[in-house]
Amino acid sequence: MLEKLLQSIGFQVKTVEDGLEAVSVWNAWRPHLIWMDMRMPVMNGYQATEQIKSLPGGDQTVIVALTASAFEEDRQKAIAHGGDDFVRKPFGEEEIFRMLEKHLSIRFTYAAPNGTGKGEDGEMAHPSDMERIYSDIRALPTALRLEFASAAAKVDYDAAIRIIGKIQDENGSTGSTLTGFLYERVNTYQFDLLQTLFEMEKQ
Repeated sequence: MLEKLLQSIGFQVKTVEDGLEAVSVWNAWRPHLIWMDMRMPVMNGYQATEQIKSLPGGDQTVIVALTASAFEEDRQKAIAHGGDDFVRKPFGEEEIFRMLEKHLSIRFTYAAPNGTGKGEDGEMAHPSDMERIYSDIRALPTALRLEFASAAAKVDYDAAIRIIGKIQDENGSTGSTLTGFLYERVNTYQFDLLQTLFEMEKQ
């Protein structure tokens, strides 16, 4: 998810399979920021963070720890090993953007802050189209609505795309407005909006 999100907004991204590879890629590439998963094979994230920070120039790279743990001691452990910040899973795209703004001194401009049907070009969707979208969401089977709401809450791009395929199968060609709307919002990572829409229509 992070790779797709960051590439979609113009960042250069490299991914690794384990902590040892993370140290190797850092040595060759010297990125501005690392999203460091704490649970990795061969060398875990704590060890990789500590090793990178101990190398010449390592203090110039921001390292944000990623973990599913909710315990405060894990946050403290990540910081103690040299991490600059800490994000718990599951996380949303807005939290990722806030971290980037905080540590890289950049600012994002959000095209559609109210999320009510604006497309990528900033134009508002026609009211009748939005009414049809709301109606089509309400008409979906409850299980499908809940499944999509769950994927949106987890910011699970692949699951969301897969469920949109199910929605398309459910509605056939008559659901083209809804599925087009969903594809556009997923591909621009508007998961907060999608979660709101589908949870609002759960009843």
